Amino acid sequence: MKRSEKCLSYIVSISLMTGCYRHLRISGDRSLDDLADAILWAFGFDNDHLHVFFMDNKWWSHSCCYNSPGCEMPPFTDRIKLKDVLSEKGQKFKFLFDFGDEWRFQCNVLRILNEKTGDTLLVRSVGDAPEQYQYYDDDDDFSDLDDSDDGPYDNATGPHHPDIRMISCDDNNDEDYMTIIPVPDGSYDDAFVFRKDKLWQTLYDSDMFGIVLSNGETGYCCITGMNGEFFSLSLYIGSAGLSSFNVFSRTGQSTFDMMAAQNCLQMALED
Repeated sequence: MKRSEKCLSYIVSISLMTGCYRHLRISGDRSLDDLADAILWAFGFDNDHLHVFFMDNKWWSHSCCYNSPGCEMPPFTDRIKLKDVLSEKGQKFKFLFDFGDEWRFQCNVLRILNEKTGDTLLVRSVGDAPEQYQYYDDDDDFSDLDDSDDGPYDNATGPHHPDIRMISCDDNNDEDYMTIIPVPDGSYDDAFVFRKDKLWQTLYDSDMFGIVLSNGETGYCCITGMNGEFFSLSLYIGSAGLSSFNVFSRTGQSTFDMMAAQNCLQMALED
């Protein structure tokens, strides 16, 4: 009888950091998505972000990864049973949750049992898990903060939160209002590719490449920061944006003058 046909169960060790780990007993008929939900439950996390499993035990590998059902690129974790990807004792794999905060879990198959398991069981818990969101306490009062406050709150963007927020300005109203902008699923897949290719290690500020925007216009992109501590992705839209890049490229200007002259969108990335 093939192993996949047996009533298999697994005891999997999941560690989040040194001295903080959980052991789960789970049926082989459960999916990777079920395992993801169990891991987050075991560490007291809310399952409110996307995830990915790297079954070859290599971060950001594309050769053997399974994506959250909310992602755009298959294979998806709710379609993959554990007995089809876990084959031996000592097998190691990685689980990443929340592409913003990047919670990284190291997983290891401790035992394979030829017996049934109903509900997933937490069989061992060692160490206190960190808080999923550490931006502020529930008792903190931010009502009196202004632009001079140096707390975890920014009047331009609101409390720091993994959701992407954008401030828009109503032309008929002097007050700014906040709109929460959902992130397209494809953006997460693009982030994987961008991180893997590490363009900032090979391209200079003057190396520009073009993309076709959703409205048909051409977007001119460049990666800055090869020689610096941080890097950024800049997008110059249309001919007006490209002209401002030409101004930006001139020598003899102060940094402030160059930045003020740019007509672009820029995303600065740190850590």
